[in-house]
Amino acid sequence: MPWKNPVHQSVPKVDVSRAKAKQRVSRSLRGYTHEWDVASRMFLQENPLCVRCLSDDEITPSQVTDHIIPHKGDMSLFWDRANWQALCKRHHDVKTATEDGGFGVR
Repeated sequence: MPWKNPVHQSVPKVDVSRAKAKQRVSRSLRGYTHEWDVASRMFLQENPLCVRCLSDDEITPSQVTDHIIPHKGDMSLFWDRANWQALCKRHHDVKTATEDGGFGVR
């Protein structure tokens, strides 16, 4: 009898990040409203360089207003400017992934 390769059925891939994203509350319900967008833009104009890059003696424009301590829905912490820092996208992505347990994990 001739050898026949086994047939493997493909297992459907589950996009965990999309499934998790669907479970998340909307951006605006988490506090990221038009008012936040305006305040964040103003903060970045006042703080045009990434604080993490500056600590590494690099000069990189800031792109993200980051909450130093994750607010987790606490609106007083969310709006506390002392809890904001200006970061470049790279540093914000690394910080978020570290806090959330990995890229795309929430």
